[in-house]
Amino acid sequence: MADPLSIAASVVGLVAAAVHVSKAISELRHLGELPRRIYTLKNEVSDFEAVLRQVEDALNQQTLVPDNEQGSLEPILNRTKGHLADLVKALHRFEDACKGSKIKIIANSAIWLRYRTIFQRSHEDIRSVKTTLALMLGASNS
Repeated sequence: MADPLSIAASVVGLVAAAVHVSKAISELRHLGELPRRIYTLKNEVSDFEAVLRQVEDALNQQTLVPDNEQGSLEPILNRTKGHLADLVKALHRFEDACKGSKIKIIANSAIWLRYRTIFQRSHEDIRSVKTTLALMLGASNS
């Protein structure tokens, strides 16, 4: 059985990481016209952060306590922490690559084409985890 305190700490850490990702995406605006997919990713991260806060509340209220949920929650949180860290690194690399160019419409650039798949995969990973956590919350409330 996973330690509820370590799971709660993981959730708090993921909330902080999601906020960090949102800030990193917001900082890209100074580069010029960003692809719509970047804004879609930011919205997904914001939604994910909201679900994480609901998970945090459920853990604090001990409504998300059963062993089977706790046991499956820990690996999801650990995996997601790595996904968010990789996303932040990719965002910084993308920003650095764009800073070095004179392109103002990034959606049409070769730089975007290199990073588009990375951001799409991150978006899908975050959406999947968000959906899983929402289902767990729903199951714990029923």
